[in-house]
Amino acid sequence: MPALKLFGCGKNTRGFTTRPFAGDDLQIICALFGIYRIIQLACLLPFWVKLYLYRLHGQSLIGPDNIPLWCLHPLEAYEFSTEEVKDAYQENAKKYSTSMLVPFAFFLTVSMLYTFLDMGLSLAIWSAASVGTPTEPMGRDKALRSLILIKIIFMNLMIFLVLTSGIFLVSAGRKYNYGCGMINDNMIEEFESTAWYKMFSVAMVTYAFEFLLWPCILTNQISASIVYRYRRTAILENFLFHSKAGKIKEELPQKRDKNTEACLGWCCGFLRFLSCNRLGGGNIKAQSDLKDAAVAIMDFFNSDSNFDIVISDLVIAFKLLGRLHRERRYNLSQQAKSDERERTICFASNEGDSNADERLNHDDPEQALVDEIYFSDETENLRLRAQSKDNLTTIGRTRRGYGDLLSVNISNKSFDFSKDHHDVSKKRLLGQTESDMRLIQQAARFSHYALGVYDIYPEALMATGRMDGGFKGLYHPSSDDSNLSLSNFFRMAELGLQDSLIAFASFRNDILSTPYAIIVDELEHAVVVAIRGTASIEDLVTDLQLSPVSMERVKQVCNFDAPMEYFSHRGILTKCKWIYNDLHRRNILSRLLPSHADPDPRGGACRGFQLVFTGHSLGAGCAAILGTMYRPKYPDLQCFSYCPPGCTASIRLAKDCEEYVTSILVGNDIIPRVKVQNFEILRYECLLLLARVKMPKIIVWKDLRKPCQNEDLEARNKQLLYDKDEVPTHTPYFKELDSYRNKRLTIMNERFPPNIRLTIPGRIIHLIPKDRKKLNYLPYWECRDAFHELTINADAVGEHSMDKLVIILQNISAAYEVSLEGLNTLEDNEPYASSGSNNFNTLPSQAQITLDDRWFVLCARPPRGYSTFIPTFLALFGAGFSITGNNMCSLFFRKVIENGTQIDTADKFLGVTLGLFSYGAEFYSEDHSDVILRCALTPSTIDDLYVDLARGFSALALVVGIPLVALFFFANCMMFSDRAFRRISLCLFLVTFFQSLIFLFLKSNRCKQHLDFIPTTLEFETCRLDTGSRMALVASILWFMSAIFTLFFDSAVKVESRLASYSAQ
Repeated sequence: MPALKLFGCGKNTRGFTTRPFAGDDLQIICALFGIYRIIQLACLLPFWVKLYLYRLHGQSLIGPDNIPLWCLHPLEAYEFSTEEVKDAYQENAKKYSTSMLVPFAFFLTVSMLYTFLDMGLSLAIWSAASVGTPTEPMGRDKALRSLILIKIIFMNLMIFLVLTSGIFLVSAGRKYNYGCGMINDNMIEEFESTAWYKMFSVAMVTYAFEFLLWPCILTNQISASIVYRYRRTAILENFLFHSKAGKIKEELPQKRDKNTEACLGWCCGFLRFLSCNRLGGGNIKAQSDLKDAAVAIMDFFNSDSNFDIVISDLVIAFKLLGRLHRERRYNLSQQAKSDERERTICFASNEGDSNADERLNHDDPEQALVDEIYFSDETENLRLRAQSKDNLTTIGRTRRGYGDLLSVNISNKSFDFSKDHHDVSKKRLLGQTESDMRLIQQAARFSHYALGVYDIYPEALMATGRMDGGFKGLYHPSSDDSNLSLSNFFRMAELGLQDSLIAFASFRNDILSTPYAIIVDELEHAVVVAIRGTASIEDLVTDLQLSPVSMERVKQVCNFDAPMEYFSHRGILTKCKWIYNDLHRRNILSRLLPSHADPDPRGGACRGFQLVFTGHSLGAGCAAILGTMYRPKYPDLQCFSYCPPGCTASIRLAKDCEEYVTSILVGNDIIPRVKVQNFEILRYECLLLLARVKMPKIIVWKDLRKPCQNEDLEARNKQLLYDKDEVPTHTPYFKELDSYRNKRLTIMNERFPPNIRLTIPGRIIHLIPKDRKKLNYLPYWECRDAFHELTINADAVGEHSMDKLVIILQNISAAYEVSLEGLNTLEDNEPYASSGSNNFNTLPSQAQITLDDRWFVLCARPPRGYSTFIPTFLALFGAGFSITGNNMCSLFFRKVIENGTQIDTADKFLGVTLGLFSYGAEFYSEDHSDVILRCALTPSTIDDLYVDLARGFSALALVVGIPLVALFFFANCMMFSDRAFRRISLCLFLVTFFQSLIFLFLKSNRCKQHLDFIPTTLEFETCRLDTGSRMALVASILWFMSAIFTLFFDSAVKVESRLASYSAQ
């Protein structure tokens, strides 16, 4: 971040950029090019291996009389079938062989040189891209710009040379019959059908594709830059829109909203198709029913900002945010376990009951002050109370995290981005008081009704034939006054609720109506109205109607007073109005449970019972609003809202209904956190996280991919992120973020004034998990400000399940009953001890990841210090001496016993030199007054076991040693661990061993017996060391020194650091 701009044509042009990749994302491109290079090497290396094998066996590509070996049948490799063919070929032998070997050698050399140079350049780009942080480049862009320009210009010229040589090779090969002339007339067809030609073709295709790739990218970038520039000019705008430009600009947002509504309507239709119409959705009108969702979506995605971020930035931000949320969840879980133990100990010692009501009262003065802060109408009083809040003693737990954005502050009517809503004191842990126990028992019992209204009750009524109209029909056993008796109701004994009866149930479902049931609970002496939650596409559309609407008309109809205007969720209020009207029209509730103001003693089979509204999800929001609507008629009613939407009621309404509405939230359930402000918070948190990152993106990505235990989350997150007060504010990104924040504050304050902002209704019980697998949770009183975040985790949706909530509440109720008996059968194990930094690799500090210290870019300092240069150069020189010495024809020397004897020459013959693959004869030339060495390949017909062993170990030394040299160069670019250096050291010892075994040649017959391939009868001494063997010996010593130094590399680094500190002093 941002996308790297290589060059441009002006300020108003986008120029040639690396979008959709940022400058610190180019490791992806390097990895792709690395795969590309592996494919090319797989096609080219077999040619080099074949040449080496020819060399190993003392052969050459050119056979006798300058005839290429591929032109002859294997049985004819060293003789012609006829003298005519031989004479015909020899006339143009030099011309034929040159036409193939020269371009072939040039192609192989240039292609391999390009491949290895590009791999090195890719490593440099990888290294440069790994410098700095997403918002602090630290010189990254400058280094990358030069490296990429080199790759585009210079490396493309090399590709051009490779392609040219390859094309010339094929053209000349077909012209001269691939160097065979008239020896083999079918050579073109035979050669081009071999695997060698196919590998050559694959390599050529990859080079051609790569050569054409950059011009295509360049053309696309130039055209995009031109469009980007002239799209913003007034000339093009006037040309396109002319006089209607202003009108079109005004209509453009409306058109986008309509398009979004249409897309949402198509999505609903697709869901209807997938569900085979079982989820409904046939009566949805997209333009009216989905308008709120379309406006919210377009406002969220069309915010005016100039953030130059790419997809990888968003991915990293969301992953980091998810891990931060995971850390908070773990801390809450650990705190819940600790609080559970303290609660048990307190109860066992009988120290908590005497003052429990006073110390843990829900309406204690300190907590009342905390709540009142957010609703004060006087600015000065708000300031003083806020100061008092800071001095409060934390009663419960503290939620740790970074800044929540949207503070509820009615006095100044603005959002507060700087407020940290994660640092919110818990009201208290539900103790063993009688009121707590009673509340938990009621919540556990009434949760069965909120669950049953989904599928259990309609299925039971259908099975007994009591439902009219099918699954979405009606159950109404008391349609007149004469049948209003409990004996006529459906008793749910078979459902495990012996004392509960269904008095009425309506399962009609569309945009306006929603299923609900009236249940008589004889055990609790309550008439329960259970409203179903979201279970159809119509319910989903209702959830998306999230704009706040006034309840002024509802206040007039229901005859309740309020100090200020109430607002509610539009879709929920629509459902509540339908239920209210349906109950009023059928008169079932009034006849079953007359109000206290009704003096008529005749009616009311449940007179004296308490009215209870309950529901889950969408039904929970409806239960809270219906409770407010029926409150004037039934002053003692109660509402139990299980996981209500976070945008149910306005702040004042949510505060005023705390007396009779209890909202129960589970863990990280996302539904109570869904509201427009929280989506703004989520976006700002992600953007702020990018500014908090203090490590290169590649390190952050690697760390996020590593497994991380819960105990190590805090330490790992601190290694990756700045603290909130340490975020660099001088970066252009942070300045743009600050400007964007102020702009969004203004927009949000205009769209959502404090009096219409929606939140969770009533008092809140938050169930914190101790053990999610066992559904073991602990209840806390919570304030609404603790839910100003959208949690990113897998449990955010799973914990919204009503089935799990019923079990959780049963477990909590059972645990409280057991604790009242002095038992503690649900006690957890001791809290996990933090493992510190022993369970994960410690990341490098910020000082290790600057342009000059962290990565090797354009001759920068290696990450482990200059000590890595020593084994690198030792291994490099060792490889050079091995390659040179092992392939010399003067590896060993056998001196003649009788000097002066001549062999087909006038010069004096001194002796014979022997090599692994060749031999030579030393002469003293009187003309030059110097010793002359003439070498030739050793005939392949001569076999010797020790010679073959020496050749094999020589090849093994190079096969293992050359990759180790490459690894040393990587070690100067990347951070290798001490374990990696020890493994490299072991391999170096093997190379030393293999290199020393070439001296097995001294055991061969060539060093002891007569040399049959030397045309002389002279006697020779045994082998002695010559130039090649001395170089091989030096190579063994260098390999060994490199192995020793690599083995004790950590000690060398310490010595270097001490010397550096001494020199600095």
